[in-house]
Amino acid sequence: MNTVMYPCSCCGSRTLGAPPPGSYLICPVCFWEDLPQDQFWPVPYCRALRQAQRTFQTIGACDRHYIHDVRPAETHEQPPTGWRTIDDMSERLNLEIREAFAEVTRGAGVTLHEADVLDLYGSNEERLAARQLDTDRHWYEVPDDLIARKSSALSFLDAAGFRYYLPAYLSWTLRNYDSSDSNSIHSLLFDLALRPWQEDRTHHESTARARFGLLTTIQSQVVCRALRFLVAYCYPCVDTKLAQTALDQYWGDFCPAPAT
Repeated sequence: MNTVMYPCSCCGSRTLGAPPPGSYLICPVCFWEDLPQDQFWPVPYCRALRQAQRTFQTIGACDRHYIHDVRPAETHEQPPTGWRTIDDMSERLNLEIREAFAEVTRGAGVTLHEADVLDLYGSNEERLAARQLDTDRHWYEVPDDLIARKSSALSFLDAAGFRYYLPAYLSWTLRNYDSSDSNSIHSLLFDLALRPWQEDRTHHESTARARFGLLTTIQSQVVCRALRFLVAYCYPCVDTKLAQTALDQYWGDFCPAPAT
């Protein structure tokens, strides 16, 4: 009787007798210890796994201290077809975002600096002056440092502005979730949920539906896949419960849940 073996989260080798994460097994190919996601310390799971994969790609072990404890994967232990590292998955998602939103323009939509003025109940003259500060012509030209600083701006964008800046914030999150302490990541997930609060707030939901309705099916599918990636690999760097809420309430209909 064949025993089902599961791929190691670090190297992909099928060496685990129980599904990860949380089997407490050590992969003999990379020496990654498969702890539950909430038991990594002092480096959180989201950073530890990404770094371990990069180290394995370089030296053949998840950490330099285990270089003499590992062995090559046997033929039957090779990673399953389609297995990819976190960096590979993140890069592919960013390419999909770039393609899906390639033709999106801001037009007359609210800009990031203009959103700040709206937050402060500024005048029309102040809004117009603020718009002049956003000189980007394409969403992928929005500076990373501006995205990191404008964590509250998403809540004050109209539907056109949200569609324009959504791929910029989503792409930035995929690249920086394990290295940035900006609240922009949480704000993005908050605004991707229909009902992020326990209590009913119909205004937020109606605003969200108007925003989401501007996206094409392909764009919505990319957002769904990005959220599933964050849920699967980015705890606790991101609020995975909020990301799952966004999936459950809207986006999950656009892409299948991963097989368990």
